[in-house]
Amino acid sequence: MPSDRNPQQKTTASTAAGRTTGPTARSIPQGGSASRILTLQQQIGNHAVQRVLATAAPSLQRDEVINMPALTVTGDRGGSLESNVSHLESLHQPTDGSAMEVSFDEEHVDLNSPTPGDPLPFTSTGWDANTIMNQLGQHDTIAGTDSDSTRCVQAVAMASRIPQGPDAVVQYIQTMQLQGMLERPNGQREQTAQRVLDVVIGRLQSRRATYAELSWAQEALHDLFFTDTEGTPESQVDSTINPALDLSGRTATTENTWCNSPADVITAANSLPPGGQLIINHWSVAFNTAYDQVEEQGFETQDRMRVEINGRMRWIRRIPTDTRPNPSQIDEFSDSRSGHQLLILRDNVPDGPLRLYEPELTENGQHLIPLTSSGTELARYFRDNPDVGMYGYVQVRGRVIPPSAATSDVYNPTEI
Repeated sequence: MPSDRNPQQKTTASTAAGRTTGPTARSIPQGGSASRILTLQQQIGNHAVQRVLATAAPSLQRDEVINMPALTVTGDRGGSLESNVSHLESLHQPTDGSAMEVSFDEEHVDLNSPTPGDPLPFTSTGWDANTIMNQLGQHDTIAGTDSDSTRCVQAVAMASRIPQGPDAVVQYIQTMQLQGMLERPNGQREQTAQRVLDVVIGRLQSRRATYAELSWAQEALHDLFFTDTEGTPESQVDSTINPALDLSGRTATTENTWCNSPADVITAANSLPPGGQLIINHWSVAFNTAYDQVEEQGFETQDRMRVEINGRMRWIRRIPTDTRPNPSQIDEFSDSRSGHQLLILRDNVPDGPLRLYEPELTENGQHLIPLTSSGTELARYFRDNPDVGMYGYVQVRGRVIPPSAATSDVYNPTEI
């Protein structure tokens, strides 16, 4: 590019085929230097620059303009996500009637769902993570989404990135897109889920996203891998929350610690560093259910016996359930259990408070719950029902330290 100090220097322009010599540029007065024109061009565009130059002082003539590379500009045409993605119906799979479908009170769902069209609270440094996590659970009021009751793992996986800002969520979505390309077929359902995620990414990057985009992201992340009525299998929980392809710099460790009381959970969470996270599962365990099935078939049972389970002979055992069994007594063949994904986060300050992220329906519609030192807020996960042999437990699956945990000022739950 010519310099004001060397009016004899010639400019050259690069092309795809090679390097070609351009016209000689005469000296540009100080008021219209090449650097100022470039700055102006970047700020207001090529056509606007031409209009400015056309009305400039006579000393600044059109043949003194530096030809800059053309700028390719793309934009979001706006509108709802539904109007930007075709074949959304492929994300809805009618059931055959054999799968259990869960329905909830409409008023309760409304209380726990963000207003889809509300813009996300973006800030100059990222966004208000507290507000987003407090309002965004796994349920929504969008007509096109239908895996709300089974996408708690996807909700937690996204919530784990929200404190680090929108770019962290974008990076996670892109990682799961790649994982989907490697693991899943390229059918209409998978293609549609990928296109939904593309729209979400674009709106997060342009800082134009609404709560609807985050709900659709949960839906697409679930539907890319599973059916509408299928929760995330236990064997795939860790790879969904902390995928192997994640290069964000998160430090993730796996763990298998079972808690028998709220105090046990608080003890595990107290060791979290500032900004650290505890990945936990709530399990509702029904003991001795294998015996129920055997007895329903008219067979006699013994406290310890061999039975055929899914085509293989297994040992099962019966234990007393009039008092709470120890978690170590849970047996995968004798008992049945259903799980729900949760997340505990520590504020990113020394000795910061602990918060529970609960994506499911809550009584007051808030999903980021302060935890006291006694952990009384966790009592709901340890309910005892000895009459039917059902008890609740919490399992610590792992810990996460985000890459920006030491410096992030985005996440500050105490502001809620």
